[in-house]
Amino acid sequence: MPKQYRAGADRHTGDPAFERLSADLYRKSEAFRMWWDTHDVADFRPARRTFDHPRLGRLTFDYVKLAAVDAPGVTLVSCLPSDDETAAKLPELSGCAEYLPTSSPGPGDR
Repeated sequence: MPKQYRAGADRHTGDPAFERLSADLYRKSEAFRMWWDTHDVADFRPARRTFDHPRLGRLTFDYVKLAAVDAPGVTLVSCLPSDDETAAKLPELSGCAEYLPTSSPGPGDR
């Protein structure tokens, strides 16, 4: 995802909101600074990812990019369950919150 953010930067050259967001991320996140300084770029490609959840078992998601027809340049990257078994387990994920660490991991820790 960070490489895609970098790829989108050229479409936002001179955009004050994008520049503020990038500067804020750079100032607040060591992981973002390290990544940003590498200048890695990648276009989005749909992908399937499988996770082995400690309580729910295997979860498989398809990552897709959705474009807003009425708002050129606005996109949403979403992960959708790729099978009925994963879809059936999604409601149970909210019950897993008690197992989350008390502090949030940084972007490079995931």
